Amino acid sequence: MKLLHTADWHLGKHLSGFSRLREQKNFIAELCEIADADKVDMVLICGDVYDSFNPPAKAEQLFYWALHKLSCGGERIVCIISGNHDSPRRLIAPIPLTLGQGIIIMGRPGYNIEEILSRQPGLQKRQKTQELKGSLDMMKHAWLGLEHEAYIEQKKQLNKQSEFISQQIESPDDEFPDESPDESPDKGWRIGQHRLIRGGRGYMELEIKQERIVLLTLPYPSENRLGRQLVDISFDSDYYREYSSKIGKIFSDLEQHYRSDTINIAMSHLYVAGGGESESERRIQAHGELAVSWEHLPKNSQYTALGHLHRSQPASRERNAFYAGSPLQYSPRESKPPKSVSLVELAPGLQPEIELIHLRNITPVEIWVVDGVEQAFKKCWNNRERKVWAYLKIRTDCPLLQSDINKIRSLKNDIISIIPLSSGKYKKEQQQEFYENLNIIELFAEYYRRKKDCDPDGEVMKMFARILTEERA
Repeated sequence: MKLLHTADWHLGKHLSGFSRLREQKNFIAELCEIADADKVDMVLICGDVYDSFNPPAKAEQLFYWALHKLSCGGERIVCIISGNHDSPRRLIAPIPLTLGQGIIIMGRPGYNIEEILSRQPGLQKRQKTQELKGSLDMMKHAWLGLEHEAYIEQKKQLNKQSEFISQQIESPDDEFPDESPDESPDKGWRIGQHRLIRGGRGYMELEIKQERIVLLTLPYPSENRLGRQLVDISFDSDYYREYSSKIGKIFSDLEQHYRSDTINIAMSHLYVAGGGESESERRIQAHGELAVSWEHLPKNSQYTALGHLHRSQPASRERNAFYAGSPLQYSPRESKPPKSVSLVELAPGLQPEIELIHLRNITPVEIWVVDGVEQAFKKCWNNRERKVWAYLKIRTDCPLLQSDINKIRSLKNDIISIIPLSSGKYKKEQQQEFYENLNIIELFAEYYRRKKDCDPDGEVMKMFARILTEERA
C-alpha cells in the first residue's frame, strides 16, 4: 500500500498582509498530481490545515476543493486530524458530506469513528427504512393468496408499518440514539469505495484494496482537548515529563489494536523534543513547548506521520516517526531543506520505504542585504520579473527617505518590508544569523571554543555525536 504524508498547510495564512492562497492552490494541484502519478491509496494530513480557528471563506473553499480532488470520488482514503491552529468543530463540520467520499476527519483526541458514522443524518434511518420496506414488499406479494378477513388484518398491519416509516423519514436526526451501531466485523461500514472493519476511540481498521490497515489517530493533544486525562497534572518541575508520559500511555494503549497481519501506522500533531523549529510555527504552550520524548512515540508503528514542525525531518528513526514539514516556505529560514511530501510504501511486517518528493517553490521567501539605497534600487530592478517575497535590509547610517521607499516599491511591489540597518545593528544580526545557520554539532564546537578557548579534540566530538545519536534514536 502507498500513502502520502503531508501536514501544516496553514490555508489562509498571510505574509505581512500578502495572501498566500494562490501558492497554496498551486501546491494542492501539485499534490494531486503526485497522488495520481504514484497511484497513492491513502493520504494523511497531519493537522494545521488552517492558519487560524476562524479561517477566511476562500481558505475553507480551497480545503474542500483539495479533499474533492484527492479523494477521487471515494477511490482514495483521505484522513485528516486537527492541529493547534485548527478549530476541531469547524474542521469536522463537513463530515456528513465527506464520509461517503472516503474522507475521514478527526477533530479531537479519542474520537470514535464508529460513533461518528452512527450519528450521521439519515444513515441509520436509511438502514431501518430499507429493512421495513423489504418486509412490506414481502407482505404485498402474499396478499393475493389471503382470504378476505386475513387480507383486512394484514392491511391494517401494513398501514401501521407505513405510518412508522413515514415517522422515521420525517423525524429529526437527534431522535436516534448515539450508541455505536451493531455492525458485524465482516460487514463493516462503507468509507467511499473502501470499508471500515472496526473502530474505537483513537483507532480504526480499514480495508483498502484487500489490504487491512490499523490507523491510530491522535489529533493535537492539548491539556484542554485531552480533557480529564490530564486533570491530575500541576505546573511543577515534573509537568512536562508527566505530559510526555501521558501521551506515551495513550499510544501504548492504542497499539494493542495492532496485529501482525495488518499494516500498522499512526498519525499525530505534536512537538517531539529535539525537533528543529522555525519562527513561523506557533509554540504549542505559551510558557514553554509541551514536548513529547521520542521514547513515548508508538513502538510498533511501521510509520508514524507527524505534523507541527515546518521543516521535514525525522522525529525518531528508531520509531519510524517523521515530520512532513509545511508545503510552503512560511519564513526566510525555511529555505533548507527543500519543501517536500513523503511517499511511503508499506506491507504487513516490513519496514517502510520512504521517498521525499520535493515540491516546486514558485515564490521563495528571501532576505536581501545591500549596501546603501543605490544598491537597493539595483537589486529590485534585477529581480523585477522574479516571483519572490523579499525582506530588504539596507545597510546605511542615514535615515531612509520616503521618496526612496516609494521608488523601491515601484520597482518591486512584492517587497515584504524595508529595514534600514546601522553598522552596530547589522553586526548583531550577522552574529545571530551565523549561529542560526549552524547545525547542533557545529553549535557545540563553537560553544566549546568560547568556554575553553580552544578547539574540541576528536574524542570529545565523537562522544557528543554518540550522545546525540542515542538521544535522537
